[in-house]
Amino acid sequence: MELSIKNLSIGYGERKVQENISFSLQKGKIVALMGPNGVGKSTLLKTLMGLLTPLSGQMALDGRDLAAFSVRERAQHLCYMPQLYAPFLPFTVEESILMGRAPYVPLWRWPTGEDIKRLAAVIDELDIKHLAKKECTALSGGEQRMMLLARALLQEPDFLLLDEPATALDSQNEARLITMLQKLTAKGIGIIMATHTKKHAEELEAAELRLEPLTDN
Repeated sequence: MELSIKNLSIGYGERKVQENISFSLQKGKIVALMGPNGVGKSTLLKTLMGLLTPLSGQMALDGRDLAAFSVRERAQHLCYMPQLYAPFLPFTVEESILMGRAPYVPLWRWPTGEDIKRLAAVIDELDIKHLAKKECTALSGGEQRMMLLARALLQEPDFLLLDEPATALDSQNEARLITMLQKLTAKGIGIIMATHTKKHAEELEAAELRLEPLTDN
């Protein structure tokens, strides 16, 4: 499976942030989005996820226009982990993680026993069992990042779109994150990761896509 971007221009309304972006990503590979703040890294990820409308260009998954995918269908293939997360309802961590199964659970149905088993496996894999019953509104920034990563893993997408995933992580959890991303690519998941840290791109053997500010902005 391949995610392909051709001559993509992105922005907000009439304000263009980037133009003529072209690259492709196969499952099991990583692209690291590099560049200064405000250059459009987050905007690109949000556009791929369907949260923003592209100004022009093409986005396709195995040759099929991403615009033709329903929200649920797109979420079965792509998962977006935002840079900023501000929960306002006191769901527990395990309840928040379980929301990652939403693309597969029919409307008005509860998650299945198999979904619960997958939840337990992901919590064990990330070693966050001590957070499971904690309210997500009471988490530190680093704990929130680990919860969001767990939710992304439970969603089981073909491609992960990660916006500065190491933000607020201590050195131990940062190393754990890199190891987990290496495992995910080994399992065949493709990753697009916005990062300011060249070391992360090198450790993950990622292809680098550097975005620069448009000269007319």
